[in-house]
Amino acid sequence: MARLVTAPVAVVAACLMTGTALAAPTWTWLQPPIAVGASNGILGGVSCPSAGACMAVGTTIGPKGDAKGAFTDAWNGTSWVLESIPRPAVTSLTAVSCRSATWCIAVGYVPNGADPGANVPLALRWNGVRWSALAVPMPAGDTTATLSGVSCVSRSSCVAVGTGAQSGGTVTSFSETWNGTAWAPSGVPGTGTQLSGVTCTSDMSCIAVGGNNDAPVAEFWDGTSWTAQTVPTDAGGFPASLAGVSCSSPVSCVAVGHYTSNVFHALIYRWDGMNWAQQITGYPNHDSALYSASCSRAVCTAVGFVVINGSEQPLVTHWTGTRWYRDTAVAIPPVADTSLLFGVSCHTWDTCIGVGKDIQRSGAFPLAEHES
Repeated sequence: MARLVTAPVAVVAACLMTGTALAAPTWTWLQPPIAVGASNGILGGVSCPSAGACMAVGTTIGPKGDAKGAFTDAWNGTSWVLESIPRPAVTSLTAVSCRSATWCIAVGYVPNGADPGANVPLALRWNGVRWSALAVPMPAGDTTATLSGVSCVSRSSCVAVGTGAQSGGTVTSFSETWNGTAWAPSGVPGTGTQLSGVTCTSDMSCIAVGGNNDAPVAEFWDGTSWTAQTVPTDAGGFPASLAGVSCSSPVSCVAVGHYTSNVFHALIYRWDGMNWAQQITGYPNHDSALYSASCSRAVCTAVGFVVINGSEQPLVTHWTGTRWYRDTAVAIPPVADTSLLFGVSCHTWDTCIGVGKDIQRSGAFPLAEHES
């Protein structure tokens, strides 16, 4: 059931000063379709180039939690529609970035048929009618590699990031850049880093985040090379990692993840163009984590999960320009044992779609939360 949500303070104040009427947004939940023949699946990423057009990507899973194949769902403003994809063996899709309803790039991985247990990076392109596979080169020296994040500023400029491993087991991070014709790999300095998400404000300004040896990591791309940024360790000194990042400008970004102290705790950092600073989440005593963020001008929305009275529920938190607050009006699926959100995309500050999974006794199902 949809419930009312308090509008961000800064926006409310501006509207009251100008005499503009402001309707409180509402949340509704939907269960997008799953791949034909599959009984379990989750959505891991979503991108909304407009309020009436979104693309979500996900993976069907087996009874042991293993990937069985990928699927994509498109939102047309009224309903979610399953879109078929080319499937070379067992495909897994983790992230998507769209420039319009007729152009998206999705990334993930597919098993390496020549090397059981290893993966190769995968990218697909959407033209409004069908998906087509794009050739993605393996990072030099890696025997396995997966892509986990992608951001496109135009149809001829995308950056995707991921994690690989060498034959000796050394973990490496890497990126792939798209120029409208082909993908080209580029290494990220150092070893041990696992990159989870990326956001770009231009073809010469991207930030990727992840973790290395229980410490949060941020890397900056200038169009040619990657440079490590200094991210302060969680104030409590606990193991921490970042999962997602979003920038409304080169000098205004939010990175989200979690730190671990007996249980998970949601973690948020803000970038002001010079430094990363940890933010107060407002619910430090709850088992929680954040996986994705989406910023529109001065307002940001981040999603994940929070445990309330022993129940794992979708977590949505908003940045109003001065503070973070938890949106308690997120619609909870009535038959869910556990539900959480892995991805979010906001076309405007009050028009967001979050995607994830809804776990019931009969299995795991794709979940979409709509704010409007």
